[in-house]
Amino acid sequence: MERLESYPELMSMTLDCLQDAQLATCARVSKLFFDRAIERLYRHVRRLDVLFEILSPLVGKTKEFARAPSPIAWKRFMIYAAKVKSIAHVQAEASLSDSFYLELTTSLPGRVIFPNLQSLHWHSRIYRRNRPDIRNSTIFMHKNLSLLEIGDLSGDHSAFLQNLAIVCPNLRHLSLRSTGIITAHEDDVVKLIEGLNSLTVILLPQGWITTKILSALSQRPLLTKIDFAPPEADQTEVSIITPSFDFAEYAFPSLEHLSLESSTAKFIECMQSPFAPINLTSLNLTSYELEKPEEIQNFLGAVPEILPSLAHLTLCSTSTSVAHPVEEVADITFECLRPIIDTANLTSFVFAHDCAIRMDEADMAFLAMNWPALRELELSVRARWALDECYLTMGVLLPFVRHCKHLRRLGIAFNSILPPSSWPEVRETFGPHFHELNVGVSPIEDVKNVAIFLAQIIPAHASIVWSSSLPRPKISFPLTHDEDDAWGGLGALAMDGITDAIDGAFGVNPEFGKELQNRGRLWEDVSKALPVVFEARQRDEKRLRDFQDELARSEARNKALERELVILRDAVPVKRF
Repeated sequence: MERLESYPELMSMTLDCLQDAQLATCARVSKLFFDRAIERLYRHVRRLDVLFEILSPLVGKTKEFARAPSPIAWKRFMIYAAKVKSIAHVQAEASLSDSFYLELTTSLPGRVIFPNLQSLHWHSRIYRRNRPDIRNSTIFMHKNLSLLEIGDLSGDHSAFLQNLAIVCPNLRHLSLRSTGIITAHEDDVVKLIEGLNSLTVILLPQGWITTKILSALSQRPLLTKIDFAPPEADQTEVSIITPSFDFAEYAFPSLEHLSLESSTAKFIECMQSPFAPINLTSLNLTSYELEKPEEIQNFLGAVPEILPSLAHLTLCSTSTSVAHPVEEVADITFECLRPIIDTANLTSFVFAHDCAIRMDEADMAFLAMNWPALRELELSVRARWALDECYLTMGVLLPFVRHCKHLRRLGIAFNSILPPSSWPEVRETFGPHFHELNVGVSPIEDVKNVAIFLAQIIPAHASIVWSSSLPRPKISFPLTHDEDDAWGGLGALAMDGITDAIDGAFGVNPEFGKELQNRGRLWEDVSKALPVVFEARQRDEKRLRDFQDELARSEARNKALERELVILRDAVPVKRF
């Protein structure tokens, strides 16, 4: 043991190979391994109730202390608390009562429970009527916390937001999630941003990036990323707010990634400002106006000029009102998307539109041939309209296999019911970095033939992603009188998440919804069948290699026998008669 202690690297490598149960055993039986073992056990905490069982026993369905923690118990607990670097608390998994937090506050001997805590993720994921008070999370915060993710920011939390910058002044990564609208929190969020001088990444709910908040963010010198936070599971209200831009001097000096809600025309106009952040490398633009083909073409044509360094582009155009039917907008053609090829540094393009994309396989082949540096491409795999009229076959994937060797992710809707326009050649697969094929709601019937085709071009480590439903339209809040009339008086029901009312108002056939679920089950069967096909192909390839090796050995033996025969012939004299 003493010799092992002189090699700390060897001890670390040994402990890194152990499971949690084995680490716990090491901590119990060896003083030498104790410190390093509990460091690995409690570095990332996912269950606060399990951790605080060390401090004092917890009882009840909503956990509370069976007895008040004593100073001796706190002294013992702080040995473990000092090892905690990250906490991911989900109230639905570890339900802790308000009395639990009150007891912690009153019995805590110092000011900080976890002195080395760097990241805190706080969520509830339970029904909104039973949501706990998120202010309970402040007991775990301190000035050295660098990452904070808060879910459930609904209700009145002004005091919480205003004090957050005081409690955690050195935050670098901030993520706020909410099911509500920004009106109640806008001024508080602005004050919070103004107090975080070290902020580098911020994630906000859609509809929360307002003019005031954008203006406050523009003055953060280290800010590199503004993105949308993932929505809460029960979110039904969506506020549609399009911020106005007025970039001041020295705005966004370090910004690289921007997610924004704006029309393409307004974005182009604002980016022509002399102080616009033209050094963006990633842009996620969501337009709640149904962009027309010519508007999309103008935007893509302007991208190389206004954002010359752009490498990743996500463009989503969806309608928030039934007052403007999608049938009034022409379908998206290849001519609309052709300018994207001329963007020099662009390697990732995700495009979503309510209208169908009318591109044939020749257009797709041209796109693949002229974009060899492509790494990610997705083209409306979950379009709500006319997707059942897709005439692309599985052969549309082959040009990307042949010409885009750096491709990592591909999302194209095709009709696998139709016979493939062409079949892959032997050993013709995607590049080694390819990891995902997104088929969306593509039509499918024959699982076996689809699996056989895809197994020839997809690497064994790659996965297939599909959808069993269409994206729900985001409804502006509050609804206008025209929108409520267009919904047939069902606006309030839609805001409560009545999906049948939504489908009926938007003209989605309920039978089509059942068809989509059936397609999802079939694509799931394809995903399960692929490993079987891969294994069978590997067995066939191994059998072929063994046969080729045996053939080579047979040929070598034949040549050796021929040489021996020649030698024997030369050694034996030939009798002449």
